[in-house]
Amino acid sequence: MAKSNKTEYALLVILSIEPMSCYDIRSYVQQSIGFFWQESYGQIYPALRQLTASKLVAKRKAQTSRGPARYVYSITKAGRRKFANWLAAEPEPEKVRNELLLKLYFGTMGNPTDHIRHLESLLASQNDRLKQFAQIEKHVLRQYEGVPDYPYWRSTLRFGQHVTRARVRWCQETLEWLKNGNNKK
Repeated sequence: MAKSNKTEYALLVILSIEPMSCYDIRSYVQQSIGFFWQESYGQIYPALRQLTASKLVAKRKAQTSRGPARYVYSITKAGRRKFANWLAAEPEPEKVRNELLLKLYFGTMGNPTDHIRHLESLLASQNDRLKQFAQIEKHVLRQYEGVPDYPYWRSTLRFGQHVTRARVRWCQETLEWLKNGNNKK
């Protein structure tokens, strides 16, 4: 598949659930797929304009009980065909840009105390993420057992858990190595 704007595909998939405003889309991303896919308003608004111009999404003005009217977007038949084709296409290889790894790779040029601080911060955030995943699994995901999407939602959660546990182990190992000055392993 040629390089394309993945934001547009993410929005088509999200809008296939139900019509939403830009705010609703951003909230959905944060509350559901935000652990592995981010979209900012700066990405969503231009993508919605492009999708609307391409007739893949329809836009209508909706009155609200409080505040000004807002625009609600819904996917068109052409949009559904486009995202169905995208779902069937092979995903592009993941592009990794990890600033911590870049700093560690050139670690001798920096201060080991700074590297330890960065790793301890990552370790704490990853442990917090594991707690969040446990809450999602316990309270949210179990509500949806039996729903056709459940196995897919669970598999994305399990991926996050596995990757996060690996990061925790790596942080612990690297911290031990840096603190003990053991560069033989």
